[in-house]
Amino acid sequence: MRVEDDPDGKLYETFLQTAFEKSPYRWPTIGSWKDIKSLTRTDLEKFWKTYYQPSNVVLALVGKLDPQKMIPILEKTFGKIEGNAVSETHYAEEPPQEKPRRVAISFKAQPRFMVGYHKPTLPADEDYVFDIIQQILLDGRTSRLYKWLVLETQIASSVHGGGGTPGSRLAHLFTIDVDLRDGKTTDQAMKIIRAELAKLAKDGVSEKELEKTKNSLSMGFVNRLRSNEGLAEDLSHFQVIAGSWKYLATYLDKISKFNSDDVKRVAAQYLIQNNETIAEIK
Repeated sequence: MRVEDDPDGKLYETFLQTAFEKSPYRWPTIGSWKDIKSLTRTDLEKFWKTYYQPSNVVLALVGKLDPQKMIPILEKTFGKIEGNAVSETHYAEEPPQEKPRRVAISFKAQPRFMVGYHKPTLPADEDYVFDIIQQILLDGRTSRLYKWLVLETQIASSVHGGGGTPGSRLAHLFTIDVDLRDGKTTDQAMKIIRAELAKLAKDGVSEKELEKTKNSLSMGFVNRLRSNEGLAEDLSHFQVIAGSWKYLATYLDKISKFNSDDVKRVAAQYLIQNNETIAEIK
């Protein structure tokens, strides 16, 4: 229901299978329809017993609490749960993309497309720089792509995207999602997108725009950590994905060190046509 009968689901699944050749990211999280139909109770029990183990859990507690009082409670509550060690999983490494890829699906729906570019995952420096690039290109009505695609040319009704597609554990994609207006085409939109990416790689970003971008990133980062829920989610997320919750403690300092030359370098290396995958609804 979320894929076969849904244009967005079908587009997203097709996009990932086109963009990735070796990485497990080319397969949807819940598997294919064939996988789902063939699942048995025994399969599910085996999966549960393999991965839902105490040794595979990260627990984060936040709020007004005394750690010295909480540790005995945690040990009493969770320490008695028996379990086995979970072996480390080794994933296939995605080979470099050497030429552009494009795929189209036929669906009775409003035309839209996704374009993606392979990029490293955290804690690589490039991942921080892509946070800056995302703000410049896609964050709100003042972003470059929103300005040109939605406001100026009116080719699109909306544009959004960012890094972490479909996940952040492995090298993944920086994506741009575009909803086209009636009568407009993917090629028209891509002409503008490629021009903006090339401009970013050639000219970088002004000091004023860079400062504004960093301030916006810092504000969003801090606002998320103001809630117990956001802080707990981020602590556990980065402990699993980055290997340490301390990623949070260094994020703002790392972001502050990157400049226009870093933006140019990363854009010139990754936001190029040979690293481009387009999936569109026609």
